[in-house]
Amino acid sequence: MTNYAEEQLNEIEALQSIYSDEFEEIGSNPWCFRIAVQSENFTSSDSDKETAFVVVQFTLGSLYPDEPPDVELKSPRMVDEDQLVQISSTLSDTICENIGMVMIYTLVTAVQDCLNRIVDEKMQTTKEEKQRQTIVTSLDMLQEAVVSGTPVTRDTFAAWKDAFIKEQEQSNALRPDPSASKLTGRQLFQNDESLAKSDEAFIDDGVIHVNNGSNSIQEPAVKIDETLFQNFHDLQLEDDSD
Repeated sequence: MTNYAEEQLNEIEALQSIYSDEFEEIGSNPWCFRIAVQSENFTSSDSDKETAFVVVQFTLGSLYPDEPPDVELKSPRMVDEDQLVQISSTLSDTICENIGMVMIYTLVTAVQDCLNRIVDEKMQTTKEEKQRQTIVTSLDMLQEAVVSGTPVTRDTFAAWKDAFIKEQEQSNALRPDPSASKLTGRQLFQNDESLAKSDEAFIDDGVIHVNNGSNSIQEPAVKIDETLFQNFHDLQLEDDSD
């Protein structure tokens, strides 16, 4: 026959030893006590990490551990209502898995695991929000720089105009003058003697010499039939004035 009172007393003494500062006894008939549970900081770099906290109150029935303990969550810190529901659900599952065995230490450990997970998620969310805010700030600064640019005033416009005119003058000075290389008609004849020859030079013995690029073509001169104009004086021309 199980001695529930003795088994419960042994567990209470063990819990007082493990959680000396966090353990608070409320009553002994039935056993009722509270254990303060908080999230852990695993490394020194996490020393500034926020801490989640909750007080778990246990009441042990006369048949515990063959019957489940009554559990209440009190004084939560950095734990919202939805997260309290999740912790309660975790406790219910853990109790079902441990019926018939002393389980308070196991339940406290489960609560602490939930608190650790809550803090880790909050830290990750905070980190992502800071990164997002940094990106937004950088984009705002970039956009402001692009939109604002350099303000145009009378002085800045005058300075730009002077620089622009000087740049144009320098560019024109380097550009060759097309009129300097263009020869007049007289200069063309003076530089090329062949242009000064009469057209009669191209007619020789009834032959016209045609210069076609690099080839010289000889064509017979055009002969005019003078008989076509013998009766020219007999023609009667009408007066266009009528």
